[in-house]
Amino acid sequence: MDKSIKYTVGDHDFRNICKMDVANGVINFKRTIIDAKVSISNQNIEKVTGYDMCELEITSQAFLWHQIRCLMGILLLVGQRKEEPEIILKLLDIETCPQKPQYNMAHEVPLNLWYCDYEGVEWFIDKNELINTIKTLQQDWALNTIKSTMIKNMLTKLENLVNCANTDFQSDCLLLGVRSKIYQPLMKREMCG
Repeated sequence: MDKSIKYTVGDHDFRNICKMDVANGVINFKRTIIDAKVSISNQNIEKVTGYDMCELEITSQAFLWHQIRCLMGILLLVGQRKEEPEIILKLLDIETCPQKPQYNMAHEVPLNLWYCDYEGVEWFIDKNELINTIKTLQQDWALNTIKSTMIKNMLTKLENLVNCANTDFQSDCLLLGVRSKIYQPLMKREMCG
């Protein structure tokens, strides 16, 4: 996934990696990606499991409508080894791929716009409000971590009862839409009109 996302760095036409927003006057699909990387939260990189979290961090001056959700949908297919990392290069090559293949976007829940920077703006930060924000986030983290730990313990016990090599279905919920039983590569799918 990291190899794949590196292909987006630079100036590219992302018309095949976004939802068209022509109704709102968007006719320029060129955007500049300053930096992009996929990392794994696991400290033990030798043994990556379905329970490790991947994080996409991407820096740009602007994004297209659903550009990140479309990009994540493709990256999830790469991570599942259904597509090669170079699929990004094919989709960015508008000459050989003038139309977007039909594919599912990633779920919106994991998206987090973390930071925006504006030239010449100095932010006033109210220390009390910052402390309240930290308190709220810590409480959310505690409750969600407790739930996550409880669910993981249940899953571990259930998976031990099943003698099956592959029980990694975690990313299935991250791609929206209908999926066919037999996977068809992106470049062989019907193209959008």
